Amino acid sequence: MKKNYNSLIYQIFWALIFSIGIYADAQTVQLHQVDFEDAMLDNWSLTGTNTAIGAGNAYKNSSKLSIAVNGSTAVSPIISTLGFDKIDVDFFVRSNDAPGNSTITLQYRDNSLAAWQNVRVVTKSGTTFRDINNNKDYHYVSATLLSSSFTFSLTGEFRLITSSSSDTVEFYVDYITISGTNYNSISTAPGGIASGLDLWLRSDKIDGTTVVADNADVNTWIDFGKGNHAKVSDATNINIARPKYKNNAADNFNFNPMVSFVNNTATAIKETSYMKTDRQFLYGSSGFHTNDFFIVVVANTPISSATDPPMDVFTSQRTTSNTYDEDVTGIGFGNYSARFNGEVIAYALGTNPTPVPTEINLRGYGIAEVSGNTYSKIGIVNARNNASGTQELYLNGLSIGNTEVGVPQFSNENNRRFWLGRSQAFDGSFNGKIAEVITYSSRKNDATERIRIESYLGVKYGITLGVNGVSQNYQDSNGTVIWNTASAGAGFNYDIAGIGRDDDSQLNQKQSKSQNNDVNAPVLTMGLGDIATTNSANANTFPTNRSFLIWGSNGQNMNNSGVPITLAFGPMTVNTVTDISNRKWTVVETGGNVPTVKVQVPTAALTNFTPLVGNDAYVMVVADDENFTTGIETVFLNTNGTNQEALFDFDNTKFITFGVAHETVAPRHLTFDGNDDFVRMDYAPDLSSSFTVMAWIRNTGSNNPASDQAIIAKSNGTTGFTLYDRTNNRIRMEWTDSGLGNNLLNGSTQIPPNEWHHIAVTYTGGIARLYIDGVQDATANLNAPAVTSHAFSIGAQFRSQTDIKHPFKGDIEEVRIWDTALSVDQIRFVINQEILQDVAGTRGVIIPNTVTKNELSGLNWNRLAAYYTMNSYIGTHINDDSQNNQRGRLIVPDRVAIMQQNAPLPYESVAVGSWGSNGTWNNGTNMQVPYDSSIVDGVTPIAWNIVKTNHNIASNSDKVVLGLMVDSNILTANNDTKIEISHYLKIDGKIDLQGRSQLLQTLNSDLDPASSGIIERDQQGTVDIYKYNYWSAPVGTSNNTTNNNDYNLNSILKDGTNPASPVNINWTTSLDGTPGPPIRISTRWAYKFENAGNDIANWVSIGSTGAVKAGQGYIHKGSGAGTA
Repeated sequence: MKKNYNSLIYQIFWALIFSIGIYADAQTVQLHQVDFEDAMLDNWSLTGTNTAIGAGNAYKNSSKLSIAVNGSTAVSPIISTLGFDKIDVDFFVRSNDAPGNSTITLQYRDNSLAAWQNVRVVTKSGTTFRDINNNKDYHYVSATLLSSSFTFSLTGEFRLITSSSSDTVEFYVDYITISGTNYNSISTAPGGIASGLDLWLRSDKIDGTTVVADNADVNTWIDFGKGNHAKVSDATNINIARPKYKNNAADNFNFNPMVSFVNNTATAIKETSYMKTDRQFLYGSSGFHTNDFFIVVVANTPISSATDPPMDVFTSQRTTSNTYDEDVTGIGFGNYSARFNGEVIAYALGTNPTPVPTEINLRGYGIAEVSGNTYSKIGIVNARNNASGTQELYLNGLSIGNTEVGVPQFSNENNRRFWLGRSQAFDGSFNGKIAEVITYSSRKNDATERIRIESYLGVKYGITLGVNGVSQNYQDSNGTVIWNTASAGAGFNYDIAGIGRDDDSQLNQKQSKSQNNDVNAPVLTMGLGDIATTNSANANTFPTNRSFLIWGSNGQNMNNSGVPITLAFGPMTVNTVTDISNRKWTVVETGGNVPTVKVQVPTAALTNFTPLVGNDAYVMVVADDENFTTGIETVFLNTNGTNQEALFDFDNTKFITFGVAHETVAPRHLTFDGNDDFVRMDYAPDLSSSFTVMAWIRNTGSNNPASDQAIIAKSNGTTGFTLYDRTNNRIRMEWTDSGLGNNLLNGSTQIPPNEWHHIAVTYTGGIARLYIDGVQDATANLNAPAVTSHAFSIGAQFRSQTDIKHPFKGDIEEVRIWDTALSVDQIRFVINQEILQDVAGTRGVIIPNTVTKNELSGLNWNRLAAYYTMNSYIGTHINDDSQNNQRGRLIVPDRVAIMQQNAPLPYESVAVGSWGSNGTWNNGTNMQVPYDSSIVDGVTPIAWNIVKTNHNIASNSDKVVLGLMVDSNILTANNDTKIEISHYLKIDGKIDLQGRSQLLQTLNSDLDPASSGIIERDQQGTVDIYKYNYWSAPVGTSNNTTNNNDYNLNSILKDGTNPASPVNINWTTSLDGTPGPPIRISTRWAYKFENAGNDIANWVSIGSTGAVKAGQGYIHKGSGAGTA
């Protein structure tokens, strides 16, 4: 194999490229690679005895370069180093019986006449530990040249030279790679602080662009600082252990990926081959600075002073130490260095004398937290220079360095090589995860720089900065405070978390949950539009740079506070009660609009409340003040697996808590002011290829913009549907699809103002129909509606939070949406009654589901997509009585007026009077009377009303109704007219049929057997004492249980000489009756007819007390009076 890019043309090309400064980002270019498989040595030149390419014992492929330990050399071809900031040389070396302290040295010169400069000396061990400590393993060697220490040129050369010892022992060298790096021009940085930034390893862009597959091997971790990438020793060697990339719900922290290092700490030994198959670590050739560095890290097991052996986390090499020294410069966990006793987290510099001096100032420099603390959660470890010229150690913005040793030995180290997961001399020992590593070549100013860096990390990883409960201010990259502990955050500084976008920090945190694990553990998660398994999987975007939503709690538990929130709506008062938890949060939006977020809490966090009963519901309560007295709104939670979730758009500063809302039921309707009132639903149905929408409305005039008025809508003005009462008082149903245009169903009938009318629209088979009070008003052939994601609203067209159109002025009641087209008979059946679920089916509230003629039979309740009776209230919402939980907000932006229900559901009498008088009926001045003529054509009678009477009502003309309930007092039919019932009759009062008036029940119309009232009929028969009256009653007596029971003549016939005051008949066994008073009728001639045929024997004497069946004929003679 040959990868040799050292031709003069190639060198000149790269020199020109770099000289014009084309690289705006870090670029690492492979300048030369050789594996010595080519007999021509890939243009390397060799000197010395027994120095040559040899077969066998190769690191890669079949051949290697053997260099005798006798001062032999191997010189590279000319390699241009011009224009680079850093040159890295990686190679693999093995001792073939080289004696102790033998060396092989990498050297460089910038031209053939220059003196050679040492770059890296590799020493073979003798009796003491060195770079190479056996004769069997290849060792990975990395050497780095910086442009600040070497002269880079077009004519650079590299040389390997051995020490002098013997011609018969060698160093084997293989697989040399020379790379050049041109540093980044840094424009974005943690917290926007680019000054002095060197290293910025971030796991969410591990490949330099984005995340990679979960559990993928990490061969290289791209640096967003200058370009000092961290890598494994040899990415082409499949046997070398590699860290794993973790981007899954179980391993991530605050939904962000991590780099996972799995090492057995107990078996980490001194080892410098850097090639083990069971040790995971990464190496960087430069970028470590002691001035100021941050690492976001967590161990897989809790760390304490008992963590022994320790864990090497982020380490380096001091300039004054050898490459094989036990140098632990950097950060470690547990019993990290002999210079401390009882340390938990420690920073060390260089080596420590052995034995350990008693005098602490003679030890190697270090600062540590020496305590009994144990840490098990993710944290931001920060080591930085202090004002006194040494170092200080912080965790999550809190100083933890309480023990400092070896102060005279302190000095800063800059741009040094580093390891993640091991130290220079000790093999991989870190068992945990690292999310981010940041180094600066100068200390950052606490007030103007550090606070921004810490804020960036705190928001990203859900880490509370400072003391939990006290915390500290958070700032964006522009220095704007996004969390103020003294104002909005006062009393709410526990478990700080947030989401936000900050381009100068490359921050795009879309979902977050505090990573604290205190006694009252965090339960609240929020995500931009959704909560995905990982932050990168959330596809939603922030519209505005430097926009944030930050929240913190009061640190209390999730138990029921015992102090519920009671809300009063009016003017017809409805009180709702919501139990809330002790824990509360403040949520602060800054920097521009953060769109709707998903809020999530575990269901288990709410189990301390009384179990849900009936329509009780888990809710989030939102308020404008921390006492929850102003701007209250309940947001209903939906079950998703083991969590409760809701969507909400927070604006400015809000306060929230969680709890249980209880239902209040009261017969009401909603009144809209035509200005800014509406009811909005977060979840709402779409109209399909078959649907029905219906509502009772009473328009009371023009709205504020004098526009069409939306009764219901799910539209953004471009797509969606709206049911309008137009400015010409005609109904329009409209749905719009960007592909198919407008679909309009225009009514032709004007709706009288200030009058209740029922509106229904059905669509099926491509035909839309409009019904007003059950009478068809218009039809149209239309395309089916399209599905949209818009919000559903009643009383206006809600396009967005700041764009509300077509407000309705007046009253709305009984809004129903079905995903099937109801027939006209079904519509009529439910116009004057609310509906209920009947197991899987649907029933009317007034007409029993047992009636013979039940138009709702077979109509499944699950076809009801949404239902708003306006009678059920919970929290700050009206309930969706379809049980689909599409509840409507009553406080957007102000409280919608709640009024006593007065639509005819059903018609109910309120006063003695005539049927045709509006004053007879409840709210009669605002509606037609029952059995009035349709406003559609002025002719068709509304023969499907449901009517309840409780007063003395006189009907002076024919009446036809669907249902009639005479609950008390008397309903009188005058003028020889009829009262006809098509479906259901219940009489607990009295129906008085004057003259020849009749009560008619059409085929399959039911009389409720529980009726306890009576029907009075003025019977017109003969009074002749010599002639028979031939009678039959179609009904029998009632017993509150069954209908059509047997009766006798004494129980049903009265003396009607005075129709207004009938009296009992005087029955006699005499041959003839007499006029009375009271009239006397002879029982001798009273017979009923039984059995078939005309035989006289089929007539049975019944007297006045014999049983007669309903529908059975009977006879008797008259009384001889003038009337009977």
